[in-house]
Amino acid sequence: MSDLLSRVPRTAARHQGGALEEVPLDAIARGDLLLIHQGDVAPVDGTVESDRAILDQLALTGESLRLRPMRGKEVMRGSTNAAMEEWLIQIKANVACSAQTINHDPIRI
Repeated sequence: MSDLLSRVPRTAARHQGGALEEVPLDAIARGDLLLIHQGDVAPVDGTVESDRAILDQLALTGESLRLRPMRGKEVMRGSTNAAMEEWLIQIKANVACSAQTINHDPIRI
């Protein structure tokens, strides 16, 4: 579990007002447009806004096949931009950071 949590970034590249800004995850709000570079991990649950995307969810689901979600499909926090070429994936945050697929708080059993 600690390996999975270590993959989740602490900041995100947010596109707002025609500019990119690096923001902490707790500053991400529903509807924010985020950019994910090749090899980087989606910092929040979101929806694909790019025309194309290739995602690796092996660490999340155990599925070894890469996904090719189309615009409008959901992306789980922790998914990796697995594009072979250098391109950005744009996602729109579905929820505020506090209600994510993977949470940084330890689970008590």
